[in-house]
Order: sequence, then structure tokens, then C-alpha cells
Amino acid sequence: MTIKEQYSSVFVNLIEENKASVNRPIFVILGDTGSIGFSKQEEYVLDPNTFGLTCGQEVFDKQWFGRVFLSLISASSYKIVSYQQYSYVVDYLNPDFFKDRVIVLVDNLRQIFPIAGNDFIADTSEDDTQNVVLPIYQADQFKIESRYYYSVKSPNRQIGHIVPVFSKTKKLILVMR
Repeated sequence: MTIKEQYSSVFVNLIEENKASVNRPIFVILGDTGSIGFSKQEEYVLDPNTFGLTCGQEVFDKQWFGRVFLSLISASSYKIVSYQQYSYVVDYLNPDFFKDRVIVLVDNLRQIFPIAGNDFIADTSEDDTQNVVLPIYQADQFKIESRYYYSVKSPNRQIGHIVPVFSKTKKLILVMR
């Protein structure tokens, strides 16, 4: 099993464990969405075309919102959305609108995630005439060598029920020789 398959399976297992806990739950995935595959749950992914994207308002615009809002309202079963997508859904709505249905699955091992190079917003701090506007779910962007990353704004408790993805503990045994 590859690392991506293992990473995906953790989220898939949590969805399976929690899908009956709420009527028509909305699973919000806060993690490396570009590395998560939902091959068996693909029909439940709200918008597969934008699920793994790390962009902003240019994709998650009012037309996009209209399409996904209708899907969320009319869903007869659970839905899976990325934190990026859901951040824009609640930006257009009252954040409490879906609160009772939302289960946020949070990759609690990290707060920094990879970003596509074309979504990286170059630092314009030297140019006072331009205002840098990051996507609403991002706190910062940075480059390390030739790779790009963003730090995520943590969800507040008002978004819904938050479930840490990596919470299983293992007992350590000290072996002395």
C-alpha cells in the first residue's frame, strides 16, 4: 500500500465510521486533499473537479457556489467536500447554515500543506500598490527550494463537529538490554 493509499484510507475509514452519526452529513476534509483518493466514494464527493484544488475566489465563485449549494441542499446521503471548498460555501452563507450536518476530519499532524505552483501568490510586500489577497482558508504561503506550501487557518468550533484524523494511540514498550 502506498503512502497516498494509506493516507486516503484513514479518511475513508473515518467517513465510514461516522456516516450514520448525523442525518445527511457533510464531511469536510482538512488535509492534503491532492493526495486523497475516494475511488469507492467518488459519487459522494460534492465537486470532484475542484476537490483537490488550492486556489481561491477565481474558481470558488458565485456560479460555483450556486451549483454546490443546490447539491448540498438536495443531498439524500452524505457528501464529501474539501476544507477549501467548504470555506467558500460558508463565506457565501451564514456559517451556521450547515453546522448540524458538518463533520470536519482534520489532519491534526500538520498545519502546512502543499500548494500548486500556479496557485502560489508571489510576495508583493515590496510593492505597496498591490494588495495580496490569499484564499480565505490560507493564513500564509511560502516557498521552500522549488516547492510551494500554505499554512491553513484552523477551523473554529462553530463550523461543526471536529474529528482529529490521527488520534489512535499505541502503547510503547521500553525494551532494556
